[in-house]
Amino acid sequence: MSLPVGIIFGLVAMFCWGLADFLVVKVVKSVSVFRAFLWGEVVSLFFYFLTLLFFFELPPISGFLLGTIFGCSFLHITAYLALYKSLQVGQVSVVTPISASWVVLTVILCLIFLDETLTGARLAGVALVICAVVLVSFKWQDMLGLRQMNLAAGVSYALLALFAFGVQYAIVDYLVSELGWFLPIFFIKFFSLPLLIIYSSTSGRNVSFPKVAATFIILIGLLEFLAFLGYGLGVNSEYTAIVAPITASSPIVTIILAKIFYHETVDINQTIGIASFLVGLFLLSI
Repeated sequence: MSLPVGIIFGLVAMFCWGLADFLVVKVVKSVSVFRAFLWGEVVSLFFYFLTLLFFFELPPISGFLLGTIFGCSFLHITAYLALYKSLQVGQVSVVTPISASWVVLTVILCLIFLDETLTGARLAGVALVICAVVLVSFKWQDMLGLRQMNLAAGVSYALLALFAFGVQYAIVDYLVSELGWFLPIFFIKFFSLPLLIIYSSTSGRNVSFPKVAATFIILIGLLEFLAFLGYGLGVNSEYTAIVAPITASSPIVTIILAKIFYHETVDINQTIGIASFLVGLFLLSI
C-alpha cells in the first residue's frame, strides 16, 4: 500500500497529537488543564518563531486575510475552552464523541464551499475514518454506567467545541491555499496567545509556569508544533476532507499508549474503531 504524501503528513499529525494528549493526561494530575494548555501554546509558538526566522519571510498580507486569521484564532481558543469546560461539567463518555465529531462539519464545509471532490472509494474511506474517530473517543462500559439525568450535562459546551473546531479547520484549508502551509498556522497561534492571556486575566486564573511539569510541557509544545506542521503540509498537498479525519483519529494513538504504559482496557467499540480506521486508511490510499 503506497500512501500519498498528504496522508503521510496527516498520520504524522495524528501521531504527534495523540502522543501530546497522552502526556497531557499525565501533566494534569499535578497542573491545571488551562495552565498546561497555555504554556503548551507558548512553547509551540517559540518553535514557530524559530522556524519563521530561519526558513520563511513575512509577505504582505491583506486586511481581509488578517481578519480571517484572527477569527480562526478566536475559534481555536473557543474550541479548546469549550472542550475543557464540557469535560469539567459533563460525562466524558457523552461529550467526547460529540466534540470529536467536528471532523464531520469540516468535511461537509470543504466538500460544499471549497469544491473538494472525492472518489467513491475515498468517500467510503473518509466515512470509515470518521466512524473510527467517534468510536475510539469513549468507552462503551462507561456509557452503560451513566444515569439518564446526567447525559445532558456539558453537551452545549461540546457542541460549541464541535462547531468551533469544524469551522476552524475548514478555514485553515482556505488560508493554506492563499498563504502556503506554514504562515496560516503560525499566525493562528500568534493571535491565540494574547486571547488566552486576556481570558486568564479576566477570569482570574493562575498562569504561572508549572515548573513541576516543565519537561512534559516542553514536549507537549514541541509535539503540538510538529502536529500542526504536519497538518499544514498535509492539507497543502491533499484535500482537507481526507487529511482532517486522519488527524482527528489521534485518540487511537492515545488509547494504544495508555494500553501499553498504563494497562488500560480497550473496549470493543474502540477495537472496532481502530479496525475501521485501518480499513478507511486503505481505501484512502487507493
